[in-house]
Amino acid sequence: IENSFKHPMEIYRRNIYSTTVAMEAALMSNATFLYMSSYVYGQPKYLPVDEKHPTDALNPYMGSKLAGEAMCQQINKMMGLNLLIIRCFTCYGPGQTGCQLIPSVIESIRDKRTIRVNDPFPKRDYLFINDFVSFINIVLASEFSGCGVYNIGGGESFQNEEVAKMISVSAGNPVPIEIVSKPRKNDILECFADISKAKRDFGWKPTVSFSLGVEECLKYYNLAMG
Repeated sequence: IENSFKHPMEIYRRNIYSTTVAMEAALMSNATFLYMSSYVYGQPKYLPVDEKHPTDALNPYMGSKLAGEAMCQQINKMMGLNLLIIRCFTCYGPGQTGCQLIPSVIESIRDKRTIRVNDPFPKRDYLFINDFVSFINIVLASEFSGCGVYNIGGGESFQNEEVAKMISVSAGNPVPIEIVSKPRKNDILECFADISKAKRDFGWKPTVSFSLGVEECLKYYNLAMG
């Protein structure tokens, strides 16, 4: 998200072009197209957020995903491409790297560095990678046709500072936590997904609790207790 403000046109160019290439392949092979979107709802007007909630781009990354959605929906309407748009909330899992909260906290614990939380207040909906993959596998095994939009998430939210403390305690080797007070531009205070549509249409639901998912992430670095 932060990098998208630094290089907005590059974000739009890469996401739209890659979507165009993949969609062309789907059309050539008469395949159903699964578009991996993102959280695209802006500041929530209500919680939990369902698929009917208005969309709003708060950053270039979100904007590029919405542009891709619009392009896919137009091709679905004009060319009959079977289309399934997946709006995944915050996905996490073992071995994840980068500037997102969970991997940054785990890397700090691994390196015995102070955990730095830029903003303690935002609350996010976390989905373990295995549950995300299970949804994709269910979709691939189905006979889906037409056009559909689905929220995929854990269905509950956790505050940034709460997440950092939970990971630290689960590691059994707490390190200091520093609140930097550096909120992200246009950040969202709280969001979590209404996943009832995915449950109803595909019989899918998350099976890995957040605490268990955190433990699996810590095991990757041999940091879990026991």
